[in-house]
Amino acid sequence: MLTRMSDEGRARVEPRELERLRQARVKPERDLSLRGVMGAITKDLRRHARAVKGVGGAWEALVPGELRERTAVQGINRGVLTVKATDAATKYAVEVLLRGGLEREMIRVCAAPVRRVKVVV
Repeated sequence: MLTRMSDEGRARVEPRELERLRQARVKPERDLSLRGVMGAITKDLRRHARAVKGVGGAWEALVPGELRERTAVQGINRGVLTVKATDAATKYAVEVLLRGGLEREMIRVCAAPVRRVKVVV
């Protein structure tokens, strides 16, 4: 430590040493911008959009035409693919297909982590 005794008998700290101590003790300014948070959210949304797009393509390829026109992929949440049907009859027909092996095929084909398929009206 670079100190010198002043004329009054008190220790005097060199300016360089004082600046070094200030830098060590003073906390840096916090970054209050949303740049980091928004970057993470954007990355997550892009990944999710790619996954849903792949699932929509798989749905279009695997579901028969008459049911495809009356259904739409809503999204994926925690591995559950949600498909919206226009009416109860369509929901029943899709559920029969799912039990007949379409659900296993969707799970196998989709790039997104799909565990099961849920149909809603």
